[in-house]
Amino acid sequence: MKKLGLAIVSLFALSTVASAFVFPPQMLNVHRGRIVSGGLFSLFESDNDRLVVENGIKTSPYDNPVDVEGEVVCGSSNPAAMSLVIESAATTLGLVEYVEMWDWSLNRYVEVYRGPITLSDTVRQVQINQCQRFTAAGGQMKVRYWVDNRGPVVAGKWRVGLDQLNWDVTF
Repeated sequence: MKKLGLAIVSLFALSTVASAFVFPPQMLNVHRGRIVSGGLFSLFESDNDRLVVENGIKTSPYDNPVDVEGEVVCGSSNPAAMSLVIESAATTLGLVEYVEMWDWSLNRYVEVYRGPITLSDTVRQVQINQCQRFTAAGGQMKVRYWVDNRGPVVAGKWRVGLDQLNWDVTF
């Protein structure tokens, strides 16, 4: 009887723990820039298989030299918590990376992270506040990753390597 009671308590404890899952993008579009190597599968894990994008031509001051969008369906429109894991590096200093997620209530992209890119792989885990507004019915999420040379960049051509771009979602 004592073993059965312990098993029931243990089963109850397991059922109340939130489940966390990692979701890589299921779709990828490069809107600006030229893919040098890698692709969608390069973003799944930290393994030095990178999506490398070379900067594109800016036709206006509002253009981003590198502009990548990804989408995923996580299966739930009501996550308890969410973070975005980004691993990136660049071939020159002075670049700034931006991460935006689609806000379904505002019907537009909203910035969730901005920071400088280093010359070596750096992993950033960005906590997404009010994460329910970034998931549609069915759990669809969109991310936009873009890079701009707003700093003192002297190189005409430069590259950005993305090694990871994943959502950590807790239900």
